[in-house]
Amino acid sequence: MVTVDVERRTSRARIAVSAMFLTNGAIFANLVPRFPELKTELALSNTNYGIVVAAFPIGALVAGIAAGAVIRRLTSARTTLRRARSTFRASARRGTSKRANCAPPPRSPDRPRAKMCSARRSAAATNS
Repeated sequence: MVTVDVERRTSRARIAVSAMFLTNGAIFANLVPRFPELKTELALSNTNYGIVVAAFPIGALVAGIAAGAVIRRLTSARTTLRRARSTFRASARRGTSKRANCAPPPRSPDRPRAKMCSARRSAAATNS
């Protein structure tokens, strides 16, 4: 009886870990093809773009080091659920934002002006 319960819990844990890896892979796979577009929209120089791209693995290393302490404190199941919820909420907020597809204004006059989204275009048209 005890071994069946342990096997069931182990199986559920493997499924949960697989689902998290699938989710992380899907998020990253959707982001990578947009890198050139994001570079253009955010008017990043090659140096700043390189720093942003390098930040992903550095952030993963820092998160990996901190994960052990968080898991010891909250348990792996709670940690996974909290992370999944926060990822979902952030994705939902980004997708429902009025300015979700708007590029920010350029940071300096020597950089090319980013395209305005329809919300800013209509606001600019009514103001002028």
